[in-house]
Amino acid sequence: MITRVSLLAAGVLLAAGGCTTPAGDTPDPSVTGTPSVAPPPSDPALTTVPAATALPPPSTRPSITASVDPNSIAGQAAALSGPARGTMSLVIDGLGEVNSAVTGECGGSTVKVSAPEAASVVVTFGADKSTVRVTDAGLDLNATLLPGEYTVKKPNLAITTTFRPQGGDAPGGRLELKLVCG
Repeated sequence: MITRVSLLAAGVLLAAGGCTTPAGDTPDPSVTGTPSVAPPPSDPALTTVPAATALPPPSTRPSITASVDPNSIAGQAAALSGPARGTMSLVIDGLGEVNSAVTGECGGSTVKVSAPEAASVVVTFGADKSTVRVTDAGLDLNATLLPGEYTVKKPNLAITTTFRPQGGDAPGGRLELKLVCG
């Protein structure tokens, strides 16, 4: 029995000793068999590479609609200009609510609207910070717009979001604004 194992071991070493790898070193004797590569897929759909598609021209950009940081739409909002008309729903926690038709002006990255005999609202979109300022009889509130739903598709602007008053650490209200500018 010992003789057979010795002969078998000598035969494996002799066979392995004559083989070398492309780099010239001796292969690992524990590795057996021949390497194989999987055959290519037989379905042509799996072997074709899809063609690259181009972006739409700037004049046909899709609208931006998502729960996004308002700072990310500052460039799109800056394209809105002219008289503004639409509706506003404004809730300030602990103070009240205004639901009204509004008129005003869109220009650059600022939208100014007011409701008849009610609050005036100025929304400013910036790359670093987007804000809302609400003024009414005895009220002057400055707040940061929080991520929400913002849609800009010239000439339309729609905002549904919450805001955090300056110096506050929690949302202090909600703004819904649907406007046509121009």
